[in-house]
Amino acid sequence: MRRFDVAEAVRVVAEHRPPSLDQPAAFLRDRGLSRRKLPERLVVLPELPLGHTGKVCLPTVTRSAAMAGEA
Repeated sequence: MRRFDVAEAVRVVAEHRPPSLDQPAAFLRDRGLSRRKLPERLVVLPELPLGHTGKVCLPTVTRSAAMAGEA
């Protein structure tokens, strides 16, 4: 299985549409991020998975991104 690094997670409020890949890429470009470091894809999850401590569970987010990439 290919490993995906998750750099940022965003929760989308129910009444709003999820962002397109162009929106976060433009935000990062405007702040001087190198083109080679821009995200190549965007995975939208219905909610952020939480661990038993109530924090975002990064291993679950990473697995979800990997499974979305295989679909």
